[in-house]
Amino acid sequence: MAFNIRNFTAASFNQSSVPNSWEYVTTDAIATVLASGYFNEVYDLLAVKDIIKVSASNAISFVKVATNASKVVTTTDGADLA
Repeated sequence: MAFNIRNFTAASFNQSSVPNSWEYVTTDAIATVLASGYFNEVYDLLAVKDIIKVSASNAISFVKVATNASKVVTTTDGADLA
């Protein structure tokens, strides 16, 4: 499958330097969600260090936006959210 913007929502959004929180539900596996570019459709909403709680087909996990450059978003698993 592919990213579906209808399943993406802000959990907490602010204008400060504190990272924003998002939520996303998908039937994709977490490995698919973690692939570079999965969240490209919302590159303009995401900032580095933002956290996305993902409910995937095989896991519920937190992922962190690692990079967002040239309209390409890369995320990492939530093992290290610092």
